[in-house]
Amino acid sequence: VELEALTAHWKFDGNTQNQATYSSTALRNRIVLLGGSLIYEMEKCGHFETSVTARWPHHDITFRNLGWPGDDVFGTARSEFGSAQNTRSWKPPGAVAGFGASKRAEQLRAAKPTTLIVGYGAEAAWADTDQKMSEFQAGYLRLVDELEATGARLILLTPIPHRASTGALPEPTDQNQRLNSAAKFILQTAVERG
Repeated sequence: VELEALTAHWKFDGNTQNQATYSSTALRNRIVLLGGSLIYEMEKCGHFETSVTARWPHHDITFRNLGWPGDDVFGTARSEFGSAQNTRSWKPPGAVAGFGASKRAEQLRAAKPTTLIVGYGAEAAWADTDQKMSEFQAGYLRLVDELEATGARLILLTPIPHRASTGALPEPTDQNQRLNSAAKFILQTAVERG
């Protein structure tokens, strides 16, 4: 019954030997997950890590989750902690603008990724003007440039659409249209950058 439930979502060829990816030498891969709440919440369960490790058992794979709740491509949420000057607001004061992005860069250097799974884009749901969407896109491209400079392979995730609520909350139609625009932009970026 469990196998049937799994195969309803993923194709499984029934082969647990994993011969297609077997290598006589261990292939080292340091997978770093980077992003906002989507990535951060992944640390509560080990499903992703377990699935990847089970799929490639002959590889030397390690994981590091650098997700931060509510973070965006600018590292805004990461600015909340770590700055002694930032005691009255979640936004960094002018003297430490870019503090969150620099903290993210430090964390990335320390993690030494060979593969980066990037899960930003959910913040685009609230980009309710063309200017805000343009700022998101420009910030995303700057981040991808920064991440490419690490030499790691990049895997860009698209944001997940918001689900409609059965309660008193309004329908997320506008947010999902913006998320769709962000997803198309991320997919286009992925194709252009390889």
